[in-house]
Amino acid sequence: IFFFSILLLSGLGNSYAAEKKGVILIAKVKSASLKKQLDKLARNLQEQAKEYGNEGQISYWQSEGKNNFVKLLRSIGYYQNNIEAARLNENSNAIIFNIDPGPRYEISDIQITFSPNSNRNINYIDASRIAILPGYYAIAENVVNAEKKIISSIEEENCLLNFSVTHEATLDNDTHKISIKYIINAGPNTNLEKVEFVGLKTIKEEYARKLVELKDGQCIKKTYIDHSRTLLQQSGHFSSTAPIIPEYVKPNGMVPIGFNITERK
Repeated sequence: IFFFSILLLSGLGNSYAAEKKGVILIAKVKSASLKKQLDKLARNLQEQAKEYGNEGQISYWQSEGKNNFVKLLRSIGYYQNNIEAARLNENSNAIIFNIDPGPRYEISDIQITFSPNSNRNINYIDASRIAILPGYYAIAENVVNAEKKIISSIEEENCLLNFSVTHEATLDNDTHKISIKYIINAGPNTNLEKVEFVGLKTIKEEYARKLVELKDGQCIKKTYIDHSRTLLQQSGHFSSTAPIIPEYVKPNGMVPIGFNITERK
């Protein structure tokens, strides 16, 4: 079994050394949290690698380990990291990773904007309420969670069948800052023209309409359609209830919605 020996070269904080489950850590980092995360990743790699006995596997785990450390560091805001991996010596089953995390990047500004062809007549959450702010560390999970908040606000506050939210991050390597831009691409505002059913044989359409709880002219969005489909399925009368959603919305914003239904035998 080989060992991951990690030497952190940041030059910050107090050094520490630990040996846990065959993983030797010699670290010099400021953040206790970063020490813990690197330690955990090294142990995970150790467990994955198990045993190897040829040069090809050593090279593979040098590369695999380096890629995993880079991914971890970038995900928590260390975008200018430097990592070197080498075998301790030709007679050893140890790989040393020399890791310099570099500076930790902070968010400089946050924008919520629209794609060129997007419907802009929609409501959405203000950038000050998405749980990240300028000055916060650029942590990938937090950036993604903020995107989810924007998506939830658009879904809740609008009548839209189609929309998406993506984000772009622009790094400034001189100031160690990141600018975050969330981009909304929304289709037209929509209302239900009528609801239709395809495949009904013994069950009356009037009964099916009551089940879906949709009324002509009401606001229509994907969550409402999903809820109506669930109601049809929970009735116990149908083995299949696939929604039929037109690709295009009429100029007046009205759209017919259908369900392709198979009755249970």
